[in-house]
Amino acid sequence: MLIPFISQIVNFILEVIFLSEEIKIIRVKHLLRQELQSLLIVIEKGQINILLASISSASGTKQNDLLQQWKEKREDINKRMGNLQNSMQGRELREQKIIKQNMQLMQAEYRDYNFEFIKKYRNTIVGQFVYENMKNSLSPEQQKELEKLVN
Repeated sequence: MLIPFISQIVNFILEVIFLSEEIKIIRVKHLLRQELQSLLIVIEKGQINILLASISSASGTKQNDLLQQWKEKREDINKRMGNLQNSMQGRELREQKIIKQNMQLMQAEYRDYNFEFIKKYRNTIVGQFVYENMKNSLSPEQQKELEKLVN
């Protein structure tokens, strides 16, 4: 879906009246991708509020709200991990080891968050999307438990 615009922020409402649910991506033209973030949305019945900006978002329907919640958690973890990674430069080995341990704890937090999210929302298109995209980052035990629930 290509949307022509001039400003760096685009805010619009998409009214969906058909019943087919699927995940789509809204991409902006290549030249604007550094200023506007592409956006995953769930096409589902209802009114979807879409904001294309440096941090884009979609809301207004149950599954778009879920997808946004998951995206915000992922972006928070990525930002915190990046900050820790950057803080390692110029540090002594002992301090680097502590930072790496903190990064491992953060990865475990995100893995567990994904596991619980998938478990809770496994019967939704968003839960299935997160499962397909994150299952390899889960522990073997978590993968086995989800395979029993999903299949």
